[in-house]
Amino acid sequence: STTVAAHYGELIDALVVDHSDDIEPTRNGPTVLRAATLMHSQKDKCDLAQTILTYARNLRAK
Repeated sequence: STTVAAHYGELIDALVVDHSDDIEPTRNGPTVLRAATLMHSQKDKCDLAQTILTYARNLRAK
């Protein structure tokens, strides 16, 4: 995750990581959006999608 953030940091607004991932946001890097990314059910998929869409809507409103 850290490598992805370093490589794409200027192109992305956020990096979605699992709650259990051990990654800290960097000063000039993208926002770290923590969510349950392991999807075992349809509800898990919907919850993750909703988390990301809510973040995107809030970002767009700024």
